[in-house]
Amino acid sequence: MKGWSNERPEEEGYFWVVKKYFEDGELKDATEPDVWHIDPNGQFGCCAQLGTDDPDEIPNGDVLVAERVGCKEAIFGWDSQEVADKKRESIIIRRWEYWIKPIPRAFFDEKCPVDFYPETHQEGLMSIEKAFSTCQHHCDLGIQVAADGRIWLCVNGEAYIRFKPMSEETYKGLRKIH
Repeated sequence: MKGWSNERPEEEGYFWVVKKYFEDGELKDATEPDVWHIDPNGQFGCCAQLGTDDPDEIPNGDVLVAERVGCKEAIFGWDSQEVADKKRESIIIRRWEYWIKPIPRAFFDEKCPVDFYPETHQEGLMSIEKAFSTCQHHCDLGIQVAADGRIWLCVNGEAYIRFKPMSEETYKGLRKIH
């Protein structure tokens, strides 16, 4: 498998995954590519998104498609019989398609570990260099910790967060000024 496919892969590995959601055949939503680890021979034969343990995240079949027929609107206990019957007649087909593409050399694989940096607490000044949206981003994340405790968090080569530790005396002196 080279390009995008919605068939279950035959080999374990890391894949880009895009989920497309349709209502009555019309595309309503599509996610940005996300990284998943897929084990086709696993207990459930499905995917587990990195950071989760949910084996039911995608359909369990050769084609990664889930389709359900149901009411367009939820029926609530406070609905009258007439309203509930009307909702039951309003049927919709919901379809989820999972499109995957292999990542041949996944640099985050456990075979390429990152050096461990122990939890450390420092007091100092932190600056946010650039605004960053709260959605997920595919990026090159860089972290640098200098011998004097300065820290840089960079995204695609640009510093977003900087931290500079300071001595207790300097910290107390700044508090007196303000």
